[in-house]
Amino acid sequence: MIYKKKFGTAGVLIVALVIVSVFGIAYAAFSQSLNISGSAVVKKTSWSVKMKNLRTYTKTGSATQVTAPAINAAGNTLQTYNITLQKPGDSISYTFDVANEGDYNAKLSKLTITTPTCTKGTNGVATDATNVCSNLTTTLKYSNGTVVAANDKLNTSETKTMVLTVTLNPQMDAESLPTDDVSVTNLKVTLAYVQV
Repeated sequence: MIYKKKFGTAGVLIVALVIVSVFGIAYAAFSQSLNISGSAVVKKTSWSVKMKNLRTYTKTGSATQVTAPAINAAGNTLQTYNITLQKPGDSISYTFDVANEGDYNAKLSKLTITTPTCTKGTNGVATDATNVCSNLTTTLKYSNGTVVAANDKLNTSETKTMVLTVTLNPQMDAESLPTDDVSVTNLKVTLAYVQV
């Protein structure tokens, strides 16, 4: 004899509730929340490439210093030097440091040495200014004699010693010498450093 039990609507509902409860418990058993939290501090940084430690000038020949230069408080300008050159080969040199005191490596993106402006004296001839300016050179070298050039690196905490020299050409011939004093201005050098 085969026994058959008939479920009514209530029985089916109870079975369905039991099945849903079992699945709900199984789902809850595998549910998990993961949380991440934290904090951060962004430290301050600085960009600081500057000139410092200007030394006593050196001279060649009969060159003289009229006014001594100075490096301003910000360290970005060597200013107010005034010199006198008299004979071919006369020169004056200024030695100073360029230091990277910031947090970033730097490189020299551009070096500009301007063309000087020469003005003849009241008793001079017209060619005096031209002759002097064409025989006057300004150079910037490292203390080891290497010429300072674009793309030179200056890493953090690094200091390089540079020498600025103004020279009257030793090969300047007697016919090119001025007949009166020639004023020279615009003796400028600009070093533009950027972050590497």
